[in-house]
Amino acid sequence: MLDALSRLTHRHARWVLAVSLALAALAAVWGSSVSDHVQAGGFTVPGSDSERAEQRVAEELGPTRPDVLVTYAHPTLTPDDPRFAADLTAHLDALPDDATARVVGPWTAGLPADAAAALLGTDGRSALVAISVPGTDLDARVQAYGDLEPSLAAPEPWTTAVGGALAVNADLTHRAETDIAAAETLAMPVLLVLLAVIFGSGVAALLPVVMGVLAILGAMGLLRALTLVTDVSTFAINVTTILGLGLAIDYALFVVSRFREELARTDDVGAAVVRTVTTAGRTVIFSGLTVLIAFAGLLAFPQMFLRSMGLGGMAVVLLDMVLAVTLLPALLALLGRRVDAGRLPRGLTQRLAARRAGRTPAW
Repeated sequence: MLDALSRLTHRHARWVLAVSLALAALAAVWGSSVSDHVQAGGFTVPGSDSERAEQRVAEELGPTRPDVLVTYAHPTLTPDDPRFAADLTAHLDALPDDATARVVGPWTAGLPADAAAALLGTDGRSALVAISVPGTDLDARVQAYGDLEPSLAAPEPWTTAVGGALAVNADLTHRAETDIAAAETLAMPVLLVLLAVIFGSGVAALLPVVMGVLAILGAMGLLRALTLVTDVSTFAINVTTILGLGLAIDYALFVVSRFREELARTDDVGAAVVRTVTTAGRTVIFSGLTVLIAFAGLLAFPQMFLRSMGLGGMAVVLLDMVLAVTLLPALLALLGRRVDAGRLPRGLTQRLAARRAGRTPAW
């Protein structure tokens, strides 16, 4: 099978490249909104006694603990000043009704005196407000907090500090997304340099990057499709981005190294491609299937976040594996010996290889 596949990719290398790019473009467009369709939470077992009890309590008694805690402080006014209470109460009354189920502050009607006093800061300048948002499941409450958050800050000179479990959850999710993007931006130049050193040439170093990007785009498209039939956690996106490029580098190193070895034995690029796929390609498929089966084990767990990591991992592993035996050989067939274009100075690669081996080369 690999022999026939390798001959097909060699004969129709341009078509393989064109189809791969077209499918990746479609997946990029389709999967660009995947972050809007994945869900937070997913840590409980659906249908379990604990989940049903929590939902029943929320339905019968309403919110039993606040989702958001907000501290408001004024530089000159004190809680004893009527303007402090008037300004803060007016601000709280302006919060969107559809994003708040209950708002409790020091001046809430019917609040016991000791509870009201506990909501006033010991600094004599601040007050604590407890807010519950509507919704019986985490995803609905997260969406409600997203609608509420822009309205929480009081106008100057008031200072506002937001806390609470739901606010922390939303902030951590936002920071995780921005930190991953920042880390990828900072790491990519370093990664390209390392790839150039490992693969020995600039052109060869770009091959795993191209393969990894296409695999990630394709996996995002698959995840977006999965959101139509099942709940998918935000963790699936993290698994996809982290694993996609890592496996692409791993598989490309197998394939490119073998291709170079075959080119050293023959001048026939087609024969080198066929031999590469039938040898290194077998290793890639065995490795990919092993990782695929490992991720499939996560599907046995009832928690959504574990199943989602399994789905995301399976999607990107499958695509990396397929691209390694189709797109990558097609690129090698088109490049031929130009795969070594932009080769690093021989002395530099020898010194780096010697250093990895733990010895000092002769100068």
